[in-house]
Amino acid sequence: MKNQKNLIVSFFFSILLLITSTHSFAQGTVGKLYSKGQADQLFGSVLVSKTISSAALTALAQRCPQYIMFNIINGHLFVLNSKREVLSGALSKVDPSQVFHFCSASMILQLIQSSGANTLNVELRQNNMTITAGSLTLEDFMTCPPTCAQ
Repeated sequence: MKNQKNLIVSFFFSILLLITSTHSFAQGTVGKLYSKGQADQLFGSVLVSKTISSAALTALAQRCPQYIMFNIINGHLFVLNSKREVLSGALSKVDPSQVFHFCSASMILQLIQSSGANTLNVELRQNNMTITAGSLTLEDFMTCPPTCAQ
């Protein structure tokens, strides 16, 4: 009986996750969750990957009211807030023309919660950025510039 109840709760959570994980910048949510297999098929292979702990990324996402930005530059992971202020990385400032990939901070938190993983991989692919945690991958990021969220 308890296992059946857990299964039903998991099913409804999965449905809710599918409904809420759509990409819509106009509505304020940027990012979409895919299975890792779907992401590999849709977005190609990972060129560079950097690992970050769930705890560290949760803390960074909580410092961003709406959007969080990522890039891997010269082998180093950089995380910025929507004002392009460096939250994590070796530099104190980044060039305004440097392209970063951003998504909703809420999608990062959803990925971490849904996956239950202790670590995440921020992945640079040929034309995009993804973040994988366990069997889930977050994609459909936007780039800044040209589209920068404030």
